[in-house]
Amino acid sequence: MKQEALILRTFIAVNCIRILMRRMTACGFIVILLLSAVAVMIVPVSVADSSPMGGQSCGDGVQWELSGGVLSITYTGSGTGMIDDFTPHTTPWENDIQNIVAVTIGDGVTSIGDMAFSDAVNLLSVSIAPSVESIGEFAFEACGSLKEVELPSGLEIIENGAFTSSGLEALEIPDRTVRIGINAFNHCEKLASVSIGSGVIDIGSSAFGGCTSLKSIDVSSDNNVLESVQGVLCKPDIGIVIECPAGWDMGNFVVPDGYVIIGDTAFEGCEGLTSVDLGATVKEIGPYGFMNCSNLQSVKWSPALTSIGVAAFHCCTSLKESIIPSTVTTMGELAFIGCDSLEEVEIPGSISRIEKFAFSGCGLKTVNIGEGVKFVGKSAFSGCNSLESISFPDSVETILDAVFDSSGSLRSISFGTGLESLHEHALTGIFAMEEINVAEGNSSYCSEDGILFNKEKTSLIYYPPSKSGRTYTVPSTVKTIQTLGFSNTKNLESITLPDGLEIIDFGSFIGCASLVTINIPKTVKSIGTNAFCYCKKLERFESSPLMDFISESMLYDCRSLKSVTISDSIVSIDDSALAGCDSLSRLYVGTSVKKICENAFTARFFIDGKEVEAIPENLVGKTWVGAGTDQCFYVLGSGYTITFDAGKGTSSSDLMTTVDGKLPALPQAVLAGKEFRGWLTDSGEIVNKETVFTSDTTLKASWEGDNPSSGSDMTIIVVVTVAIVTIMVIGAIKFLKRP
Repeated sequence: MKQEALILRTFIAVNCIRILMRRMTACGFIVILLLSAVAVMIVPVSVADSSPMGGQSCGDGVQWELSGGVLSITYTGSGTGMIDDFTPHTTPWENDIQNIVAVTIGDGVTSIGDMAFSDAVNLLSVSIAPSVESIGEFAFEACGSLKEVELPSGLEIIENGAFTSSGLEALEIPDRTVRIGINAFNHCEKLASVSIGSGVIDIGSSAFGGCTSLKSIDVSSDNNVLESVQGVLCKPDIGIVIECPAGWDMGNFVVPDGYVIIGDTAFEGCEGLTSVDLGATVKEIGPYGFMNCSNLQSVKWSPALTSIGVAAFHCCTSLKESIIPSTVTTMGELAFIGCDSLEEVEIPGSISRIEKFAFSGCGLKTVNIGEGVKFVGKSAFSGCNSLESISFPDSVETILDAVFDSSGSLRSISFGTGLESLHEHALTGIFAMEEINVAEGNSSYCSEDGILFNKEKTSLIYYPPSKSGRTYTVPSTVKTIQTLGFSNTKNLESITLPDGLEIIDFGSFIGCASLVTINIPKTVKSIGTNAFCYCKKLERFESSPLMDFISESMLYDCRSLKSVTISDSIVSIDDSALAGCDSLSRLYVGTSVKKICENAFTARFFIDGKEVEAIPENLVGKTWVGAGTDQCFYVLGSGYTITFDAGKGTSSSDLMTTVDGKLPALPQAVLAGKEFRGWLTDSGEIVNKETVFTSDTTLKASWEGDNPSSGSDMTIIVVVTVAIVTIMVIGAIKFLKRP
């Protein structure tokens, strides 16, 4: 219609122009042409905007039409009468979905397809013919303005998520309906009343989950399969508690005898639940059974209980104690994660496995693990910031990674005789740890002075980060420092490694905040990635002659590192190996280096005053010295050696060599409370880049307040004094010659 109106406008304008062209002057023609163009623009086309849309198929024997915000679905008289299933944003009325305020589904239509009216946020009313037997998945999802709907008497199936996040306030499920799908009415936050008819026999999990205004679910007395117990939906024929509405506020719930299962998500998000009595017959708590019951304070366990499901008590933040009965044989991952008020837990030996994240983020102060537990999963007790010590029974054989990660108060761990496999990252992130103890009968591990080794003491596995003592000598039997072995130690300033040590593994000394000195024995064959990363007080490093590469980020951000010697055996220097070493003033690169990665250094390199790229042919077999704070390095050649003496201060370089008798740069010096003025020769002359040296020389730093009284400064003083005297003499002579 819009195109037709535009054609009409054009036709009128063209004909007007043709008529007037015959009679008008040139100026008049231009005026009329402009007026005609305006006329084209102002001819209205509103008739097209209000015309009906549709008349096309949207299913088998089903057509649609949209007019004035009302979407009408009609049956043509042939076909199944099923509206098509759709995927997001594919309905034929998608472009006008925001304009739909009412939907009418005519007689003869038998089913509403998936996502048919999803996201119709302004939909206010729906009329559904009695012929409709099923409503598809997410058909009315996110229809937030839809407050009520009368479900047809012939409706048999409401599929998954059909009305999820809609604005419904009350709901009656017809007697003919037999199935309500998973999340069918989930997060209908205004839904305050639900009545389930006599025919419903199957309800999916969380069908009414998140309906925070719903306090009770009513079930028809004629329903032989479902019942309401204290407003909680239950299925007595198979003994399962199905769903407690999120707005339920009765405080304590007692499971009647005869019920054996707390269903998946049964009490999820029920903030009105403060205590639960599982009765005498409950055997299983399903996954997420009590998840996010933030006010649940106590659980009376069933003597018949054998299984606690995945995340069953996830984020029950008011739960304070959990003495799990010895009848329980399985406990799922994340079972009590986030129970930050849970201070005490007893885990019976009948549970052979503590799964991953089972007690992560809990407020545990006391943990008792029964004899019989064999396996402890990843991060099982991570983030338990109130836990100070823990002991594992002899039955525990395997402990996976990060089991206590971020447990900030944990100081002591004891392992029993049965431990066979401890993951290399099992003890990461325990910064307050002071000691590890291993039972003497253990055949795989041992401890000495609170430090963890393998049984033969050939591998140092773990040095507790907060162990007291500033120095430590590694036993002579040790061949390997294992992954993260000394990581994040707080107090160690000096470590002596033994001759015979062969491997320093990944991150072995990463983050050793106080470490100043460490020797690398000549027997070391490899040092892993990040081995000394963030050792911010480490001053010197010399690689072993048996090493063949400097690994990635090995010395990254060692900000106090002044001297590095890379042995002649090294063939490659990897990414970021020495990046961030801002105090580095002396660097020797061995003769065998074939590869230096682009970001290996954060420095610039100069030969004969010209900058060169960090490529092997220009760097290998040379000693480089730094100057200033901009990380500029100059090759140490065959010129004169200039030594810089900063006295009580510090210099950015202690040693440089002249090129053609001159220094390529002058280092900076720092002394607290003093301003650096420059470098002086023995005769008191201040040197600069143009100063020519004829022998090895020691220069001394000059500071603000010093009074150099010889050399060039004294010469200046003498010259100035002579000039002043001369001027005075001449003035006196002129005065005397006056008449």
